[in-house]
Amino acid sequence: MREHIGVPWLIAAALVVTLSVFMGSILAAALFLFSKLRRDRPAFDAILFASCWMLGELVRSTLFTGFPWGISGYAHIEGPLAVAAPWVGVFGVGFLASWAAAAIASALGSAGRRSYAPLLSVVTVLLILHGALPKQFTATNGRLSVALLQTNVTDDAAFNGPRFFQEPAWASMQLTASRADLSVTPEAIMLTAERSWENFPYETTRIADRFRRGEQAALVGVLLQDPMRRLSNSVVGLSSAGVYRYDKRHLVPFGESIPLNLKWLLVGKMHLRLSDFKRGTEVAKPFFVKGQRVLPHICFESMFGDELAEPFRDETTAPTVLAHLGDMVWFGQTIALDQELNASRMRSLELQRPMLRADNAGVTAIIDHLGHVTASIPPYTTAVLLGEVEGRTGLTPYARWASLYGNAPLWLFAGLPLLASIRRPLGKIAPVSIAYLMGESSLNSQVQRGRKRSDARLKMPLVEERSTVSASMKFKRKHKKRRP
Repeated sequence: MREHIGVPWLIAAALVVTLSVFMGSILAAALFLFSKLRRDRPAFDAILFASCWMLGELVRSTLFTGFPWGISGYAHIEGPLAVAAPWVGVFGVGFLASWAAAAIASALGSAGRRSYAPLLSVVTVLLILHGALPKQFTATNGRLSVALLQTNVTDDAAFNGPRFFQEPAWASMQLTASRADLSVTPEAIMLTAERSWENFPYETTRIADRFRRGEQAALVGVLLQDPMRRLSNSVVGLSSAGVYRYDKRHLVPFGESIPLNLKWLLVGKMHLRLSDFKRGTEVAKPFFVKGQRVLPHICFESMFGDELAEPFRDETTAPTVLAHLGDMVWFGQTIALDQELNASRMRSLELQRPMLRADNAGVTAIIDHLGHVTASIPPYTTAVLLGEVEGRTGLTPYARWASLYGNAPLWLFAGLPLLASIRRPLGKIAPVSIAYLMGESSLNSQVQRGRKRSDARLKMPLVEERSTVSASMKFKRKHKKRRP
């Protein structure tokens, strides 16, 4: 925030710490809720733990436009639970993983509290996922040759003139020389500073003229300005069919938008023009290229599978290829690049669609419909990735229900065990009682302490009686010996 949008270091540090504490507190609250509602029944508690965990991740992905970075399901992109992604999505995979972890913990618990039933249930589910359920839901729809540009413009030139004059010139040269069916550039390569606006139409016209003739097409990341001089982070599609446009809908909090009307706190301290973009209002529509329906999305939007699934409601018009235009240079040499790559791989698994990734810094890659990276460019290099992608038709179960209802079924599924945990044995809904206010664990410990006291009281008369009998016998023996 300090380097790219001009926030003073003290405010930037405070915002980062606040964000970290807030994100961590959500999962902490979810686990606290589990500790209050658990019933000491291993099979039920394993499901309750997974439900609380998924509920925490859903909340974290929703509040303040959502920040689903690092959702636990992404860790299983190559594990045995990956086959569940086309059915339940990344949140469902995270639920299964946390459920399995709780089941294993119950099997490895103390000797008096071990339960192997949840573990057997996990094994059964894995056997069903890998043996009984179908895994392929899509069919081939032909191939498309592609050229993916990786511009590698450094972050110190991100919002000033040098980037505008370096990146569009190189990208324009690569686009005009491309012979691929579809060329894709990174996010926002055509404009980065207000003083460069006067040169913007030249590059646009030059590239548009190139793709106005013939069967080739291009998706270009641009910043567009409206009459009120507000910027939109957009994708422009160029082909003989005309110009296509999509404006980014899901903006990055504090990076591209200022949530909760906090501009008053940051006015005068940020380059608000470049951190308060205009939000797109329409769901992205496919861009047609040689029989393929290509669905573009921009950077942060790859984290939201439910939003990416919206255009899949109608199978006959559903996208056959996904295209990601990003710019990860802000994260430097960190694992963030690999994390976002895994997010794209998960989207491919959920929807069983190939993914084209064109990123300024990386990772620029081609991903098949099963989430495998088939070709890529090393990060932080300037290059063009050439290859082919196979379009797919058909819908996965996740695409069918997520396109209609979003994450609503997951919220409902996570809430059912929580409701069941506060029901009385007779089936009547119970109000919040002192047991839940105190916590079942503390209540159980008090009951156990009470039982110990009762046992001690019961044992005391026996001890006293034995000691009295023993003393009486000793007295009789002593006086019996003294008799003549």
